[in-house]
Amino acid sequence: MKTLFDVRVRCNGQITLPSELRKRARLELGTPLVLHDLGHGVLLLSKARSRTAKLADTLAEQWQEAGVSLEDMLAALRQVRTEKH
Repeated sequence: MKTLFDVRVRCNGQITLPSELRKRARLELGTPLVLHDLGHGVLLLSKARSRTAKLADTLAEQWQEAGVSLEDMLAALRQVRTEKH
């Protein structure tokens, strides 16, 4: 899997991200990106939240709506661990 891509700065400072990278990183039109000036170079990062973070937020909302607390979840986890040992 290719992890390093060469791009060129074009008119008005625009760059084109290779399609392979856009597809793999799920970068679509309008996806926010962040440029970090490292002094000796520039690092481009996706500002998008990870799928894991989005999933965690979705689960937290569902548990909150169901009236399940973190303490309830931890107690259930301890019980399962006890039963397995």
